Amino acid sequence: MQLHRVALLVLLMVLLGLMTVFQPIQSWRLGYRMTALTQVRDRLVEENQQLELSNARLGTPEALLQRASALDLGLAYPKRWSVLKVRRGQPVLLPARAVVAGPRQ
Repeated sequence: MQLHRVALLVLLMVLLGLMTVFQPIQSWRLGYRMTALTQVRDRLVEENQQLELSNARLGTPEALLQRASALDLGLAYPKRWSVLKVRRGQPVLLPARAVVAGPRQ
């Protein structure tokens, strides 16, 4: 019976010693992980701000027109007779010069 108590006491002391050693090690690991995640978060926040700024700048009609002009796609404003304004509930009357495209094949 005495041997069991001594073995149990030794086992308890070893467990307490291991906990004392591994707890600070785990705290350091978590600290390094938190630092790394904070750096990643800061980088992503900065990248998000840059993308939002770029989206706001490139999404304006003036910027789109400038980019389309730079690509020389041959885009032009439509002639007045080629624009058809449709209102709900009213029949569509096509001008004589209008070309109606069928479904693409």
